[in-house]
Amino acid sequence: MLGASSKKPSLAEIAAAYDLLGLPQSATEDDLTRAFRRLAPKVHPDYQGDALQDQYFRLTRARDLIRAEIKEGVPTSLARVLARLAYRRGFLRAAANYFAEAHALLEEDKS
Repeated sequence: MLGASSKKPSLAEIAAAYDLLGLPQSATEDDLTRAFRRLAPKVHPDYQGDALQDQYFRLTRARDLIRAEIKEGVPTSLARVLARLAYRRGFLRAAANYFAEAHALLEEDKS
């Protein structure tokens, strides 16, 4: 599910990444860093041997997916799903732009 690939990750892969790290989809980069630093020593090959190496790679892949999601500034969860549905149902760019603008405004309010 969280295998390495060059294509854009699906919503299910991103949701699984948040679950693996125990983060809500509204997590910030600081939350991501704290969660990774809390979990990584439990599965890191230098501390636990090679038996848990696959789990460590899954954890780092999850961190990388979430970090890319945060840095892209892509609307997450419900906004992404609604934008995709609106696009498929014929509202096309208007609805997708609406959700992107709404997300941008929410991000401006946060800072």
